[in-house]
Amino acid sequence: MSSSGVTKASRQVLTSAATIGALTVLVSLAAFVRDLIVAAKLGRGDEFDAYLIALLLPSFLISVLTLTLAPAYIPAYFQARAARGEAAGRRLLQMVIAIALVVLGIAVIALIVAFVPLLPLLASNFSAQKQDLAIHLFWVLVPILFLTGMANVLGTALNSERQFAWVAIAPAFPPLFAAIALLLVWHDGGVYALAAGTVAGALAQMLVVATSAARAGLPLVPRAPKLSDPDLARLREQYLPLAFGAVLMSGTMIVDQSMAAALDPGSLSAWSYGTKVVLLFTSVGSLALNTAVLPHFSEMAAKGDWAHIRELARRHALQVFVASIPLMAVLFIWGSDLVRLVFERGRFTSADTIVVARVQALYALQIPFYVAGVLYARVLSALGRNQILLAGNVLTIALKIGLNLALIPLLGVEGIALATSMVLFASCAFLWIMARRELRLRERRGAT
Repeated sequence: MSSSGVTKASRQVLTSAATIGALTVLVSLAAFVRDLIVAAKLGRGDEFDAYLIALLLPSFLISVLTLTLAPAYIPAYFQARAARGEAAGRRLLQMVIAIALVVLGIAVIALIVAFVPLLPLLASNFSAQKQDLAIHLFWVLVPILFLTGMANVLGTALNSERQFAWVAIAPAFPPLFAAIALLLVWHDGGVYALAAGTVAGALAQMLVVATSAARAGLPLVPRAPKLSDPDLARLREQYLPLAFGAVLMSGTMIVDQSMAAALDPGSLSAWSYGTKVVLLFTSVGSLALNTAVLPHFSEMAAKGDWAHIRELARRHALQVFVASIPLMAVLFIWGSDLVRLVFERGRFTSADTIVVARVQALYALQIPFYVAGVLYARVLSALGRNQILLAGNVLTIALKIGLNLALIPLLGVEGIALATSMVLFASCAFLWIMARRELRLRERRGAT
């Protein structure tokens, strides 16, 4: 690929990223509206703490089992098409669908069996009544593991065909349905409406993505997987390190929320509110760009175009890093005004604003490093080096636990936010170094 080709690819990435970003803004607005209603109706009370714990393990398994699929599936899909034609790529998707149906079904059953015994470990500071509420909310929420998981699998297949629109907008349904359900409930039990609305939205998300995949002509009929299939073997080789790495990285989510739940009542809710605005912006930026670049990186890797992968990654990493610094500064300096404007009404008080603003300010320090780090993680996935991501995740969770233990006694729940930002700085540096190293090694091999 010539330099003009890299420029063209860069423009295609930015165009796709702009489309995904615009749709992700709509998703974030739906989540924002839901959060406003949750803050007014539930505040930092026991009900919202119980809801967050009930949602913790389903969210963890969704991240481990399905959000890790794209960096493994999309490169394997392009390799299959390049080596054996379009039919090989379609066959791979059908086998992946069959595996996903079985694995997600087993995961739901396992989680139903395990949740009650695990709850005292996850929420050691919860009263018996609060734990009982969490259990009842869990029974309502557990279907989202299967529904959102299948939506993610089919969405990955659509993204591999560079069809991003419905995949990007469909996640708006869970927060939108949850907000509507909360507004319709004006009496006690609003937290159950939040849970039921979330599940109804997850069902809508899956149906929308499945319909879009069918209209795109993707083969959705499951095919019994053959373990000897070379494309499935390549996918498995790259997916397993990502899944194990996600266990570690998503494990930090469990560690963070469990440590927050062990602090004063309302600390877990403060952690959740304090991360929402930051996650809103990082999801728009990183999800948009990194969803768009992975098919391009994967196609270039299938052709052995290492130098231009390096140039494309460098160009976009610099763009997102520079663009995100002002946002980080605004959230750090004027975060309390934003929290007051967004959340302070109903059961969310001025005292809550003080705590949540401190969490938000320290959590915002991660923004440039998170976005750039995910970009270089996509480079490594396109190169088939997900083992490096696994090694990085091992180091990351060890560092995270150590920093949590050191900072929580000094700062309380704010210490978890600062530890997260420090860890993501270290992770970004590691991924940047390893991605550049891998690309230069392949360039040298190509030159010889």
